[in-house]
Amino acid sequence: MKKQPLRTGTALVLIAASLPLLAQTVSAQPLFSDNFNGLTGSSGYPATASTGANYELGAPGRIGGTLTLPSGAAYINGFYTDGNEQLGNPNTLPADNLDDNVVGNNLLLANQASVLINYDFSTVNAPISLSFNGLVDSGDPTDWLAVLIGNPSQPQWLLNTSAAILFRENGGTQFFSNGSGTTGASGAAPGDNVWQSYKIVLSDTAGTGSAFDGNGSLLTYYANGVELGTASLTQLTAGEGYLGFDSPSQIVGIDDIVVAPEPGTCALLGGGLALALITLRRKQVSVN
Repeated sequence: MKKQPLRTGTALVLIAASLPLLAQTVSAQPLFSDNFNGLTGSSGYPATASTGANYELGAPGRIGGTLTLPSGAAYINGFYTDGNEQLGNPNTLPADNLDDNVVGNNLLLANQASVLINYDFSTVNAPISLSFNGLVDSGDPTDWLAVLIGNPSQPQWLLNTSAAILFRENGGTQFFSNGSGTTGASGAAPGDNVWQSYKIVLSDTAGTGSAFDGNGSLLTYYANGVELGTASLTQLTAGEGYLGFDSPSQIVGIDDIVVAPEPGTCALLGGGLALALITLRRKQVSVN
């Protein structure tokens, strides 16, 4: 018996309906994540500078993502002046009310200490985002926390890396490209010792490709889910895709780190499927 041909319109509807789900599936896969939860190992509190950001990497549910980082070294503990990177200190920072609300389950950086995630994200052929919770513990409202972009051979300090952006306690921002600083847009002032959510996106100038592929480098930055602005950087190149954090001569907290392909990348995939839909529209599909 001859079956009825599959109607093109029906196929279009079925494929189009799957696009939002597909986009959600792709964007929901982080490359790397660290919630710093479960820091209750036998070493006790507080962590010392010698243990650094890699302290208790084996805590259940702490590290996630699709990437395989070097065993025992998810972070490169580099610093500009000293090694004040700590995990599990319950006496200094408040509990992160945006994450698990447990005192000590976060990364503490003090007195120009810094860390880099031990992976070169310039190898990801897409825009990438870095989101995290952060706070600044200082009596000076102009103090800040900084996101670093560069390579491990550079001193981990915002003036020495390929690019960086700092978020101030008073809501101000400043971005750097090869050590040259420019004042950025301002958001709501979080205040002293208050957890806030931040995000940066690295892309090419068009916003659809990698920031490291020769088509320009664009930094888009957010605070509390609000886009504050964009900044054009000197062209980032292969090997400069290490992301990290540093602190001023004060204390900052970092928590709930997520590095992921920016969801906008899925639009490229969706564009390919849209082309398939156009092709399908031009053809009748029959099943005999």
